Parts: sequence; structure tokens; C-alpha cells
Amino acid sequence: MKKKLVSLAAAAVLAFPAGAAAAGTEPLVSIELKRFIGDQAKSVAIQSEGSYKIDNANVRISGADRYDVANGIASSGWSTSNTVFIVKRDAFADALSAAPLAAQLDAPILLTDSAKLTEKTRDQIEKLKPDNIVIVGGKVSVSQTVENQLKSINGIKEITRYAGANRYEVSENIKSDLSGGTETAVLTNGEKYHDALSIAPYAATNKFPILLTKKDLLPKETLEALNGKKKVLVIGGEASVSSKVTEKLNSAGISVERIGGASRYDVASNIAKKFYNAAEEAIIANGSSAEPADALTGSVLASKRNAPILLTYNNRLPDSVKQVIQEKGTRSFTILGGPVSVAQAVENELPNALYLSPGTSYFVKVENKRLGLYNAAGTKIKDFGEKGTAVFVPGRYSEENKLLINNRKYLGAMKFDVKNDLFIKPVNMNIPMEDYLRGVVPDEMYASWNIEALKSQAVSARTYAYKRLNSAMNDTDSFQVYGGYSSWHHNTDLAVQGTKGQVLTLDGIVLQDSVYTSSNGGYTESSFSVPGEIIKSYLTPKQDTYDTAYKWQNKLNRVQISTTGLDMKKPDQLWMKKETDESKLAGLKKQLLKIHPESEFKVVSITNASLSTIKTASGRPSSVAVSLVYYIKQNGKYVLEPTGVFKKHQETFSFDANKMRSVLGTSYIKGTMFQSVAADSSSFTFHGTGFGHGVGLSQHGANNRANKGVKYQDILKFYYEGTQIKTLY
Repeated sequence: MKKKLVSLAAAAVLAFPAGAAAAGTEPLVSIELKRFIGDQAKSVAIQSEGSYKIDNANVRISGADRYDVANGIASSGWSTSNTVFIVKRDAFADALSAAPLAAQLDAPILLTDSAKLTEKTRDQIEKLKPDNIVIVGGKVSVSQTVENQLKSINGIKEITRYAGANRYEVSENIKSDLSGGTETAVLTNGEKYHDALSIAPYAATNKFPILLTKKDLLPKETLEALNGKKKVLVIGGEASVSSKVTEKLNSAGISVERIGGASRYDVASNIAKKFYNAAEEAIIANGSSAEPADALTGSVLASKRNAPILLTYNNRLPDSVKQVIQEKGTRSFTILGGPVSVAQAVENELPNALYLSPGTSYFVKVENKRLGLYNAAGTKIKDFGEKGTAVFVPGRYSEENKLLINNRKYLGAMKFDVKNDLFIKPVNMNIPMEDYLRGVVPDEMYASWNIEALKSQAVSARTYAYKRLNSAMNDTDSFQVYGGYSSWHHNTDLAVQGTKGQVLTLDGIVLQDSVYTSSNGGYTESSFSVPGEIIKSYLTPKQDTYDTAYKWQNKLNRVQISTTGLDMKKPDQLWMKKETDESKLAGLKKQLLKIHPESEFKVVSITNASLSTIKTASGRPSSVAVSLVYYIKQNGKYVLEPTGVFKKHQETFSFDANKMRSVLGTSYIKGTMFQSVAADSSSFTFHGTGFGHGVGLSQHGANNRANKGVKYQDILKFYYEGTQIKTLY
């Protein structure tokens, strides 16, 4: 049998952004994707056909202070890191040259107070689990106390410190450990921090050391560090590094190229223009502050993503930045700092869409509660932040533009959220109802079946979905199975199109429960037999002579774990054994959890299974009972008798047929029409007919009727008695 009936209980997943449509218009449907992905996916593969973009590509990394921002930057770029750089919160002179070495070691830069290790920074280090710590600055900047506190962190094996008599010597010492042997160095004013930070990503990527100078004087430490260099990139205008310094370089046989500008904003923009042929992403940082901590800690992240750093005023984008964004086609930004540093007005001025390259493989992953987009090599392309959201939208809604999720094709927008801090929750958003049904009908009924049966399925499924537009839906049989564009089929397309907008009504009101089943076993059920539920007048029990009455049986063994020869004072022996029907017992164990919370169970035997002699109006047993013997491990400890032996527990569960079908597993107990239980010395065998809960339209019965010439309107009238078909749009 292909299908089983959907349940009326839809899992709570997403409140629809678009509810019931206005009269005469086609509603939009949103569906969480679980069926082909599972409920605990941490990574899904995506690929676009046609035009798709990330519609919320701009992400802000902010916090209560600069420590939070630095930690957020670190989490954005690194889940773990072998090395972490530590810099005093305001010692920018020491730290200006650190970015190239940090990039070489693939290490984030974190901040600390001078006298003690900041607690937030300690927490972030513990998350990153480094072996090595690199301190930049002498003990006046980062004290011995801080170094000792760093040594005390679990897992730290080595601490290295780069210090010097002054900032120029610090930069020289860092340069000496920068590998690559390039013949080029970067020179910036050691007292004007922004120029050094703007060039830092490019310098870090190319392993160019950043050396510091005074405006009119080249310090001897820097001149010594330039020994062997053939070219120097001077960053900043004459007001930062004068011609006296460049002439000194020329006289030493070193060629000079200057990247200048009328302001620090222009310098950063000119760096982007010069060194980035294309810049899909850029880092935005406040250039007005005298203490550019955000740009400092963000420089290595920018290098990691091959993105320039652009500086902005607090409340508006400089014209030079607007120009470079336009020239480079930048459409994605990571904004460093909260609205106090970079106002919302600036964010509103930025483009906000990152395009996927058609046919290129990407992955959406959750790591450390953060949602990110990765390329096929595993490099993070975009970080959406802790518990973030990513929305992928087509250039326009059409069959030309499709998004593949684990190689399955979907139309329209796709939203990804973080679920329970660990897992990915994809939602196919705002799909027109008729296109949604094109992905439902062929997955609920064989596309090769009679067109009249397919039409009855389409009307039933449309009605069911229409009544739940303002509730939560997913693509599993807890609602209606949905396969997206990959499931579309010509035959079922014709059935959907041939019933467009048609729903079932009773006295002018759209049916709440236009449910359906694969096979009712020869007799329709009135409802789900939930205590207190009012039986719907249109779901009356009656004989269905057209249903195939599919037959099934399933066995439960009496002995699940043999205790023969076991020392019951040694419960580990029993706990290592598997039950004979382990997978079939999963639902019963969930019921045991309600009696014994936070426990684990081993079922050793099934002692009874029986059907109630009282029948429902459809001939199904009013209840089904199963008795079992089990042992418990509670909160990691075995539950024992005072004598030390394993304590035996017994329980009997009695449910209506549909509930027991769910508890014992719908893949084992196919239908609710239980016929008998055969008991022998070794097992209990359930026998029954049907596939599903038996309520509403029978898919097999509908097809058999259609094959006898019955039209879909009359098929629906049989299964939903007294109803009418109405066209809503």
C-alpha cells in the first residue's frame, strides 16, 4: 500500500505569514519541510536553478559592549580555533599589526581588561577550545595576572606574547614571525588607527606585514623591519604619512605605492576599489570612533571572508562608500556594533541580497546555535547569527527558478530557522494553493490512477489545507504529505487544474475535517474516537463495498528479553540486551515516560494483548489493550528492590484503535479495523484490515469507484455525506 491517512493533529510549527485569502483570490500556503530532511538535521544541501538570492543577507553583530561584539565576531567566523589572540580593550597601537599573523594562524582576536581577564572573554575562549593563546602587548597592556588566568583555562598548552619598547617594535616583532617571505610590506601611521585597520584584511590575506611609522619620521625599528622588502604600500594621505617618509623609502631602494584619500572613509573605499575586483560582501564598521575596537576584531573575519572593511559615519553612509558599493556590486554586509555605533538609518541604506550561483553546491548548517551558509569546501560564506534566520527568494516565482533542498526541488521562497538551538527548520513559504496541491496529490495518491479519483483527492486535500491557513503545517502525514516541485506529475496536475478553487462545504461553511485514508477496511469510521469529540454529521460510519479491504497482521513476541541465567543483582547484564521487538516497543516506551519521567526502560515480556468486545458503530473495537513487564533506569540509576535485585514493573495500556495504532507504530499496525488477536505460547498476533484510520475518503475506494464510471463529485458525496462543492476562487 502506498499511503496512510493523515492525522487531524497538525504539529505546531509555524504561524502562516499569509492567512486565508480574500474572497476570489488564491490563498498562499507555508509548509515546514521535515519529511525528507527529518526533525534533527544540522546540515542541508542547497542548490539553485535559475535566480535565487538571500533576501536578508545583512547581519549585525552587536552586544552590550565591545567584548560582546568581539565575541560575536569570533563566533561568526569560528566554531573552534587552535589559536586565539588576546589584546587589551583599548591598546590599538599594540594591536594594529596583529591582523596578518592572526589571519595566518586562522585565529580570532578577543579583548580583555588590563588587570584581569574579562569574564566574557574567558567564556568565549572556553567555547573556542584553543590550544594556544597569543598575547599582543607588554605587561602594561596585558598584565601577568591576565596571562596567569589564561594559563588556568582548561586545554591551554602554550602562551606566546609579542611585546616591545613601543608600538613600532611590537610591529617589527610580529613581522618576524609572519611567514610567506613576501617582498611587500604595508606602512601606516602608528597613531592613526583606522588606516591600518582598513588595509588589515587585504594585508592579512596576502601575508603582508603591517608596519608603523610617524608622520614625518620612519622609526629605526620599522626601517630594520623593512630590510629585504622591495615594495611598500603606504596607506593614507600626506597628512598621515608625509613625503619625507616616502623619500626615505625611495632612497633605500624601496618602491612606494600610496593608497590615500581625503578622509579615512575615502582611504577605506579606495582600498576596496584597488584590491577587490568584486566584493559580494563587505564589513561595515564605525569610522568616527577614536577607539575602533569593532574594526580591529573584525579585520581577521574580513580576511577570512575575503571582504573589505568599509568605514561609515554613525548616522549616514559616506558618498565614497556608496560609490564603491555600487561599483563592486556589493549586496551583503556584516555590520559591526549596535545602533549606537552604526545607526539603523545606515543599515537601511545598504543593499541586502546575496545571490546564489546557479548549479553551485552550498550547505545551510547550524553550529553553536548559529545558522550559516557554507560552500562545498566547508567554508562559511555567510553567518546569520545565533538563532538567526535566512530567507532565500527567487528572482520571480516561476518554474524557471527552483531551489534544491537535499536534491529535491521546490518553488518559491525558503526560510531557514534554528530549532531548539541545534537543528535546521526549513519552511517553504507562501506557495500558491494550487501549486501546493500539485506537490500533495501525487504523493497522497498514485498519479497513474483514474482522473476522477485524483480529482476527489485534490478537492479533499484543498479543503483540508484551506481550513488550516492560519495554523501550522508540515510536509509529513501529520498534516498532508508534500513533495514540492519534484513530485509534480502531468496526471495529477490535470486533476488539480480541473478542480481549481473547489472545496467541500456543509451549509455554506467549508468543512473543518475533510480527512482521508488509504483503505478503510470495508467500513468507514465516524471519527478518531477521541473521548468527548462530537461526531461530524458528514463522517458517518457505513459499509464501503468498493474499498479493497487491505489485510494485515503484526506479531508481538511474549518474551522480549530472556532473563534465564542472568544474575538480577547485576542489572548491567540485562541492560546490554536488546528487546526482540525493539522498534515496535518505541511507542509503548513513550507512554511509560509519562508514568516515569526522565527514565529509560527495558521491556522483558508482553503478558497480554486483547481487543474489547464492545465495538464502535463501524465494527472496530472500542479499545485495544497491551500488558507488559519492564525494568527502569531512572536518572541514570537502576531501580532495585531493597534486596538489590532488579525491580519488576507491570503496566497495561488500553487505547482506542487509532491511538493504539499510533502507539504500536503505523508501519506495523496498518489500519484501525482490528479483527482479532491470535495468542499462542510465544506471541500475540494482531489481524486487521484497512490502511489508515478509516475516516473520510478512502483512496482505494475512490479509485475503484472511478474505474466503475463514478465522477469525483459523487465519490465525494459518498464519503462526506450531505456536503456540497463550492468554488472559492
